[in-house]
Amino acid sequence: MLSTLKTEAGFEIVANKIKEMKMPVSNSSLAFSIKEKDLFPEGMDYDPVEKVFYIGSIHKGKVIKVNKKGETSDFIKAGQDGLLPTIGLRVDEKRRHLWIVSSFGRKNTSIAQNLFGTSGLFKYDLKTGKLIKKYMLPQEEGHFLNDLVVNNNGDVYVTDSYKPAVYKIAAENDRIEKFIELEGFPNGIEFTPDQSKLFVASQGVYLVDIKTKKQN
Repeated sequence: MLSTLKTEAGFEIVANKIKEMKMPVSNSSLAFSIKEKDLFPEGMDYDPVEKVFYIGSIHKGKVIKVNKKGETSDFIKAGQDGLLPTIGLRVDEKRRHLWIVSSFGRKNTSIAQNLFGTSGLFKYDLKTGKLIKKYMLPQEEGHFLNDLVVNNNGDVYVTDSYKPAVYKIAAENDRIEKFIELEGFPNGIEFTPDQSKLFVASQGVYLVDIKTKKQN
């Protein structure tokens, strides 16, 4: 069959095209590498003001900072302020805050088991590294806050994967409140370019109108 195809007009063109498509293409270069092999990073964000990356550790419950030279340092030490596995992480460059989601929802031998089910948001001052405030959900309810976004007004939206929903911390009242219930396993979250809607990944992708809370 193959020998017959090889005699067909255009076979060589198609074969060369397939060969070309199999060639690896790389348009990127290495920005930095982390020597801490047991960091197990999860959330990461870039601060364009200081030109540094912040990377959270799901294993150690800490956040490191990577400068433009690729040098790393602990921004928040392991377990500081009650921080547990760090999941989502966002820089609010306008207000100079670092938002961190911390949730202990999977067994981890390095963490006391009586803390299982702990889930909340931590807000830090980027300049001082000091904790500004914690926003915790009831441990006994079994939440797993996961990923988050911050809009231009300073409002925060965060997914809850175990109790399928999106929570909101409005800048005007600074409280964590349920924004909308969903189905599935809400995980990644992002705004549309005009920040009027939310994309929420949950066994598919929801499109949620922030004003009306209508889901598509």
